[in-house]
Amino acid sequence: MELNTLFGFPQSGERAVAMARFPEFAPLLKYMPARQPPLSEGGRLILESVIGVDERVRVRDTTADPWRKICCLTITGANGAVARGTAWFVGPRTLLTAGHCVYSTVLFGGWAQEIYVEPARDGAEVPFGTLKSTWFSTLRAWIDDETPDMDVGCIQLDEPLGERLGWFEIDTGWDDVPEPDTVTIAGYPVDRDSGNAMYLHRSSLLRSTATQLFYDVDTVGGQSGAPIWMDAADGSSKAIGIHAYGASGELDPVLGVEANYGRRFTSELMVTIASWVSENG
Repeated sequence: MELNTLFGFPQSGERAVAMARFPEFAPLLKYMPARQPPLSEGGRLILESVIGVDERVRVRDTTADPWRKICCLTITGANGAVARGTAWFVGPRTLLTAGHCVYSTVLFGGWAQEIYVEPARDGAEVPFGTLKSTWFSTLRAWIDDETPDMDVGCIQLDEPLGERLGWFEIDTGWDDVPEPDTVTIAGYPVDRDSGNAMYLHRSSLLRSTATQLFYDVDTVGGQSGAPIWMDAADGSSKAIGIHAYGASGELDPVLGVEANYGRRFTSELMVTIASWVSENG
């Protein structure tokens, strides 16, 4: 498995996204240029979804732990598209997110151009300020194929704000799920408060594979990149994956569940994540 990384900087490219062919991305994109060039054929992302009754709850004190470690993203692509996403601290200057928040041929025509990061944003309140980043990383395999197994991204900051806010511990040591366990996902859904407020939901982790986690936690577009975590017995929050995708409305033919899903942390993936953190903190 190829886990070499690529680093994203502002790049030239087509100035539009083919919204006529990909209407499901409309809620994510605040601004679309008029020109719509064709996109190459290939797999298409399914947005995050609410499964059954919507049980998401707004986080009222985003400055408390662990909520302050979670960031609202405003992402601008080289094609002019602007999207909402979620990221979270794994080091003083290093954030993890979904790969498609930093590189997406569908959303951005390639690399993001710039990302504004707002830790613990709560509506109009931005308690820890707004930081701009133009330094992003992803896996080489995500660039090559944009397959869900490789949908992992990194955002680097100039300021070591994580020293003040803290960061999530990553856990790769838990076993495959023999029965439902509880996980939490919190991020910035675009269908609530214009994507400016943090919402959470705790529910069951239904299945796991070697690289994916499947759960019935309610999510909506804008929460891509959010941490998937379990609350440990000592009260700490241990991240076990990165949320990225939604249920298609049908049972998965292999797993037999309707579920949202994201990338599971593995020892192999942790080698790359550790290199990102060691490079910039």
